[in-house]
Amino acid sequence: LAGTPRSSLPLTQIIDQACQEAEIYKDAGVDGLIVENMHDLPYTVCPGPEVTAAMTVISAAVRRTCPHLALGVQILCAANQQAIAVALAAG
Repeated sequence: LAGTPRSSLPLTQIIDQACQEAEIYKDAGVDGLIVENMHDLPYTVCPGPEVTAAMTVISAAVRRTCPHLALGVQILCAANQQAIAVALAAG
């Protein structure tokens, strides 16, 4: 995601990929999904507001793609307050 040391993809591409993967899991019959920024390497101790904003947009898009699946949010390095904010904003 933007703001991380190895950021290289535009947000629109990340959103498209997340939604495509969500559809694959939905079609496979999973009960829920987790949106996580696990490939933001190396992990940063304090993710910036741009990470929270990006995760919100991505999670909201996944929610629209799979409205009937449970959706969890994890932002790495225990950014629990940010993850709760994203989950609330994304529905």
